[in-house]
Amino acid sequence: MTVYLSSFFGGGEGPRFSVARWAPHKFSGDHRTLSFLGAYGRNGRALQHLGPEQFRDEYYSYLVTQAFGELHIWLLSLRPDKDLTLCCWCVPSRQAQYPTLYCHRILIGHIIEEYRPDIPVVYTDGAENPVWTDNCAREYFRDLFE
Repeated sequence: MTVYLSSFFGGGEGPRFSVARWAPHKFSGDHRTLSFLGAYGRNGRALQHLGPEQFRDEYYSYLVTQAFGELHIWLLSLRPDKDLTLCCWCVPSRQAQYPTLYCHRILIGHIIEEYRPDIPVVYTDGAENPVWTDNCAREYFRDLFE
């Protein structure tokens, strides 16, 4: 299995799942939504107008405090024999003020790499050149996945 992280406009393999706060109306393929993985902050509101470090802190805090049960079940449900693609709207051209992409699907990839190392993650559509150069998922989820 491989998890592909793509924009809605990009490729990937297997079923495509939206991790955006809202998916396009004409999203082709077998569309599914993983709404608990949307870009929300610890207060449950949409993450907007934050720098990369604060964005990461707010997003991981949201997952820890409000979506951890669903996240944990989902991570356990990933099967080594099935590819899937997680999609969001973010592409570098939508974030012209930053030289590299920052999107919560990158942070989701970091969580998968840390807690499901048996599942390869492929970053596409700018996510292969992220603003975050280190995977600090363990720092945020250390006590929860033990």
